[in-house]
Amino acid sequence: MLASIGVILLFGIVLGKICAKLKLPELIGYLIAGLIIGPYCLNLIDSSVLAISSEIRQMALIVILLRSGLSIDLTNLKKVGKSAILLSFVPALFEMFAYSILGQIFFKLSLIDSLILGSVIAAVSPAVIVPRMLDLIKNNYGKKKNIPLMLMASSSVDDIFVIMIFTSLTSLSGASINVTSLFVMLLSMASALIIGIIIGKIISLIYQNIELNKTAKFMILILAAFMIVGYEANINTLFPFSALLAVMVVGACVDINDKNSSKQLSDTLSHVWQIAQIFLFTLVAAIVDLKVVIDLFVVAVIVIFIALFVRMIGVYFCLFKTNLNNKEKLFSAIAFCPKATVQASLATIPLAMGLPCGEIVLIMGFTSIITTAPIFAFIIDSTYKKLLVKDK
Repeated sequence: MLASIGVILLFGIVLGKICAKLKLPELIGYLIAGLIIGPYCLNLIDSSVLAISSEIRQMALIVILLRSGLSIDLTNLKKVGKSAILLSFVPALFEMFAYSILGQIFFKLSLIDSLILGSVIAAVSPAVIVPRMLDLIKNNYGKKKNIPLMLMASSSVDDIFVIMIFTSLTSLSGASINVTSLFVMLLSMASALIIGIIIGKIISLIYQNIELNKTAKFMILILAAFMIVGYEANINTLFPFSALLAVMVVGACVDINDKNSSKQLSDTLSHVWQIAQIFLFTLVAAIVDLKVVIDLFVVAVIVIFIALFVRMIGVYFCLFKTNLNNKEKLFSAIAFCPKATVQASLATIPLAMGLPCGEIVLIMGFTSIITTAPIFAFIIDSTYKKLLVKDK
């Protein structure tokens, strides 16, 4: 097992740095590493590691959820106005609507399973967007109209919204959409909000009344998140409950009640994420059967880019009555397309749950990352000087 962990880190780091040198997202290197060392190629990962890969990926997902909760910046959303708030959920809804139709047509999925597919693919990737928007701010492109800030703030909330929808829809798989199922979905969200707020408030009180270093604070937060996810099945025997949403709420509650601790925890989670993302992307790619990907690749790409076109319409809808010109709206629509982190985190869950859409969701999630992340990263880097105004 230790040798396999070393192989994962070695291949991930090396290929990630090579992709960075080529001005591609490092996560593409991690995916390539997973394909190379996985059981369908060189088979360098021990079966004991693959046996617990779902737990490792789940831990990485918990890190993402806590970071998302701690990084909700309502101040920035308010600063950039109504359009940023709309961008946080409207484009994702447009894209999910597209998948609700495309999933049934191309993959013969049920409506619920098509929506689950859409909820996995619909999230954008802050891992691709944020560093590029920070560069634009540094170089004064689009800064006067707050375009980079708008896209950064919206992308984070977009992820939270999509994950919330995903966790609710997975509880409905196999059922028809009716009043009862919608009630169950709303109840799972409500219970997650209540439990998340209570636990988040308790953790905040501990931070504020007991002198702790940042390592101890991190351990309290991460253990609470692990227990929420670990006891989800037990809680569901009592009432519908979404553990993933509750974990995000815990992070958000800590951020609201204790900004100082929130900053420390965000910094610590950022360091943890540097390692966690290598395991997440590498292990996701390792379980993907490349032969199946090749068989479905053309259809998958067609579906993904049709849905992205619908998503871009949603972006234009959000920016309809703003002071952005057509070039700036086009840039915003392009920048709001790349997929990565959420897809790697969620794409394996339906398969692990034994849902009918599991294999399709995994293949589509993998394909969306390897196509949209490098393509749209390149487009953003090569068009911002033409589409945005450089402010003095």
